Amino acid sequence: MSLSQVRDKLDEVDDKLHALLMERADLIEHIVAAKAEQGSMHAVFRPSREADIMRRLVENHRGVLPIMSLEHIWREIISSLTKAQTTYRVHLDGSADRVAMSELTRFYFGYAVEQRREIDPSAVLAEVDYSQVDLGVIALDERAETPWWRGLGLREDGSNGPSIIARLPFLVVQDRPADLPAVVVAAQTAETEKRRTKNAKAFHDKCENSIPSDT
Repeated sequence: MSLSQVRDKLDEVDDKLHALLMERADLIEHIVAAKAEQGSMHAVFRPSREADIMRRLVENHRGVLPIMSLEHIWREIISSLTKAQTTYRVHLDGSADRVAMSELTRFYFGYAVEQRREIDPSAVLAEVDYSQVDLGVIALDERAETPWWRGLGLREDGSNGPSIIARLPFLVVQDRPADLPAVVVAAQTAETEKRRTKNAKAFHDKCENSIPSDT
């Protein structure tokens, strides 16, 4: 195959990729319509489904394209079309490294989603709880200054606080970009309620056990 033929073939592949992206966007419009009928327009980040897709892509991947490039391309597609389903912001843990936190958030939620930097994890939870549609990203530090995790799940007054819905990064490999360990939090929905007790209790116990007693 000559160089000219290879370039023509690349143009054909690019056209097919574009057509598939437009087809995927059309399918998202059907999802938006269905959710509008159900009155379900909370944040549409589906970490379990997205992690399953990512694992499938990794298992089927071959060739010279790096896995991290594959993940980045896929995350940008998913993030852009997720934002088309509803309007939401991502609130960032301001106690974490600014550059690392911003890099992580851009990698997973794309450039189209608005970021807001909050003073600390507790402020992130408060904003997520107030908005009911926004997401929060909180860094996983070994020793947090405040026990912010007590604001997760079922609270003492009987109300439901935000829940942890994902841990980032999805793929843990050596020397990867956007590698700050963090969790994603969202307001309670019917879907997150199913995971609330298991996730929040496990994380709460882990954090409590890491705090030295006041003696």
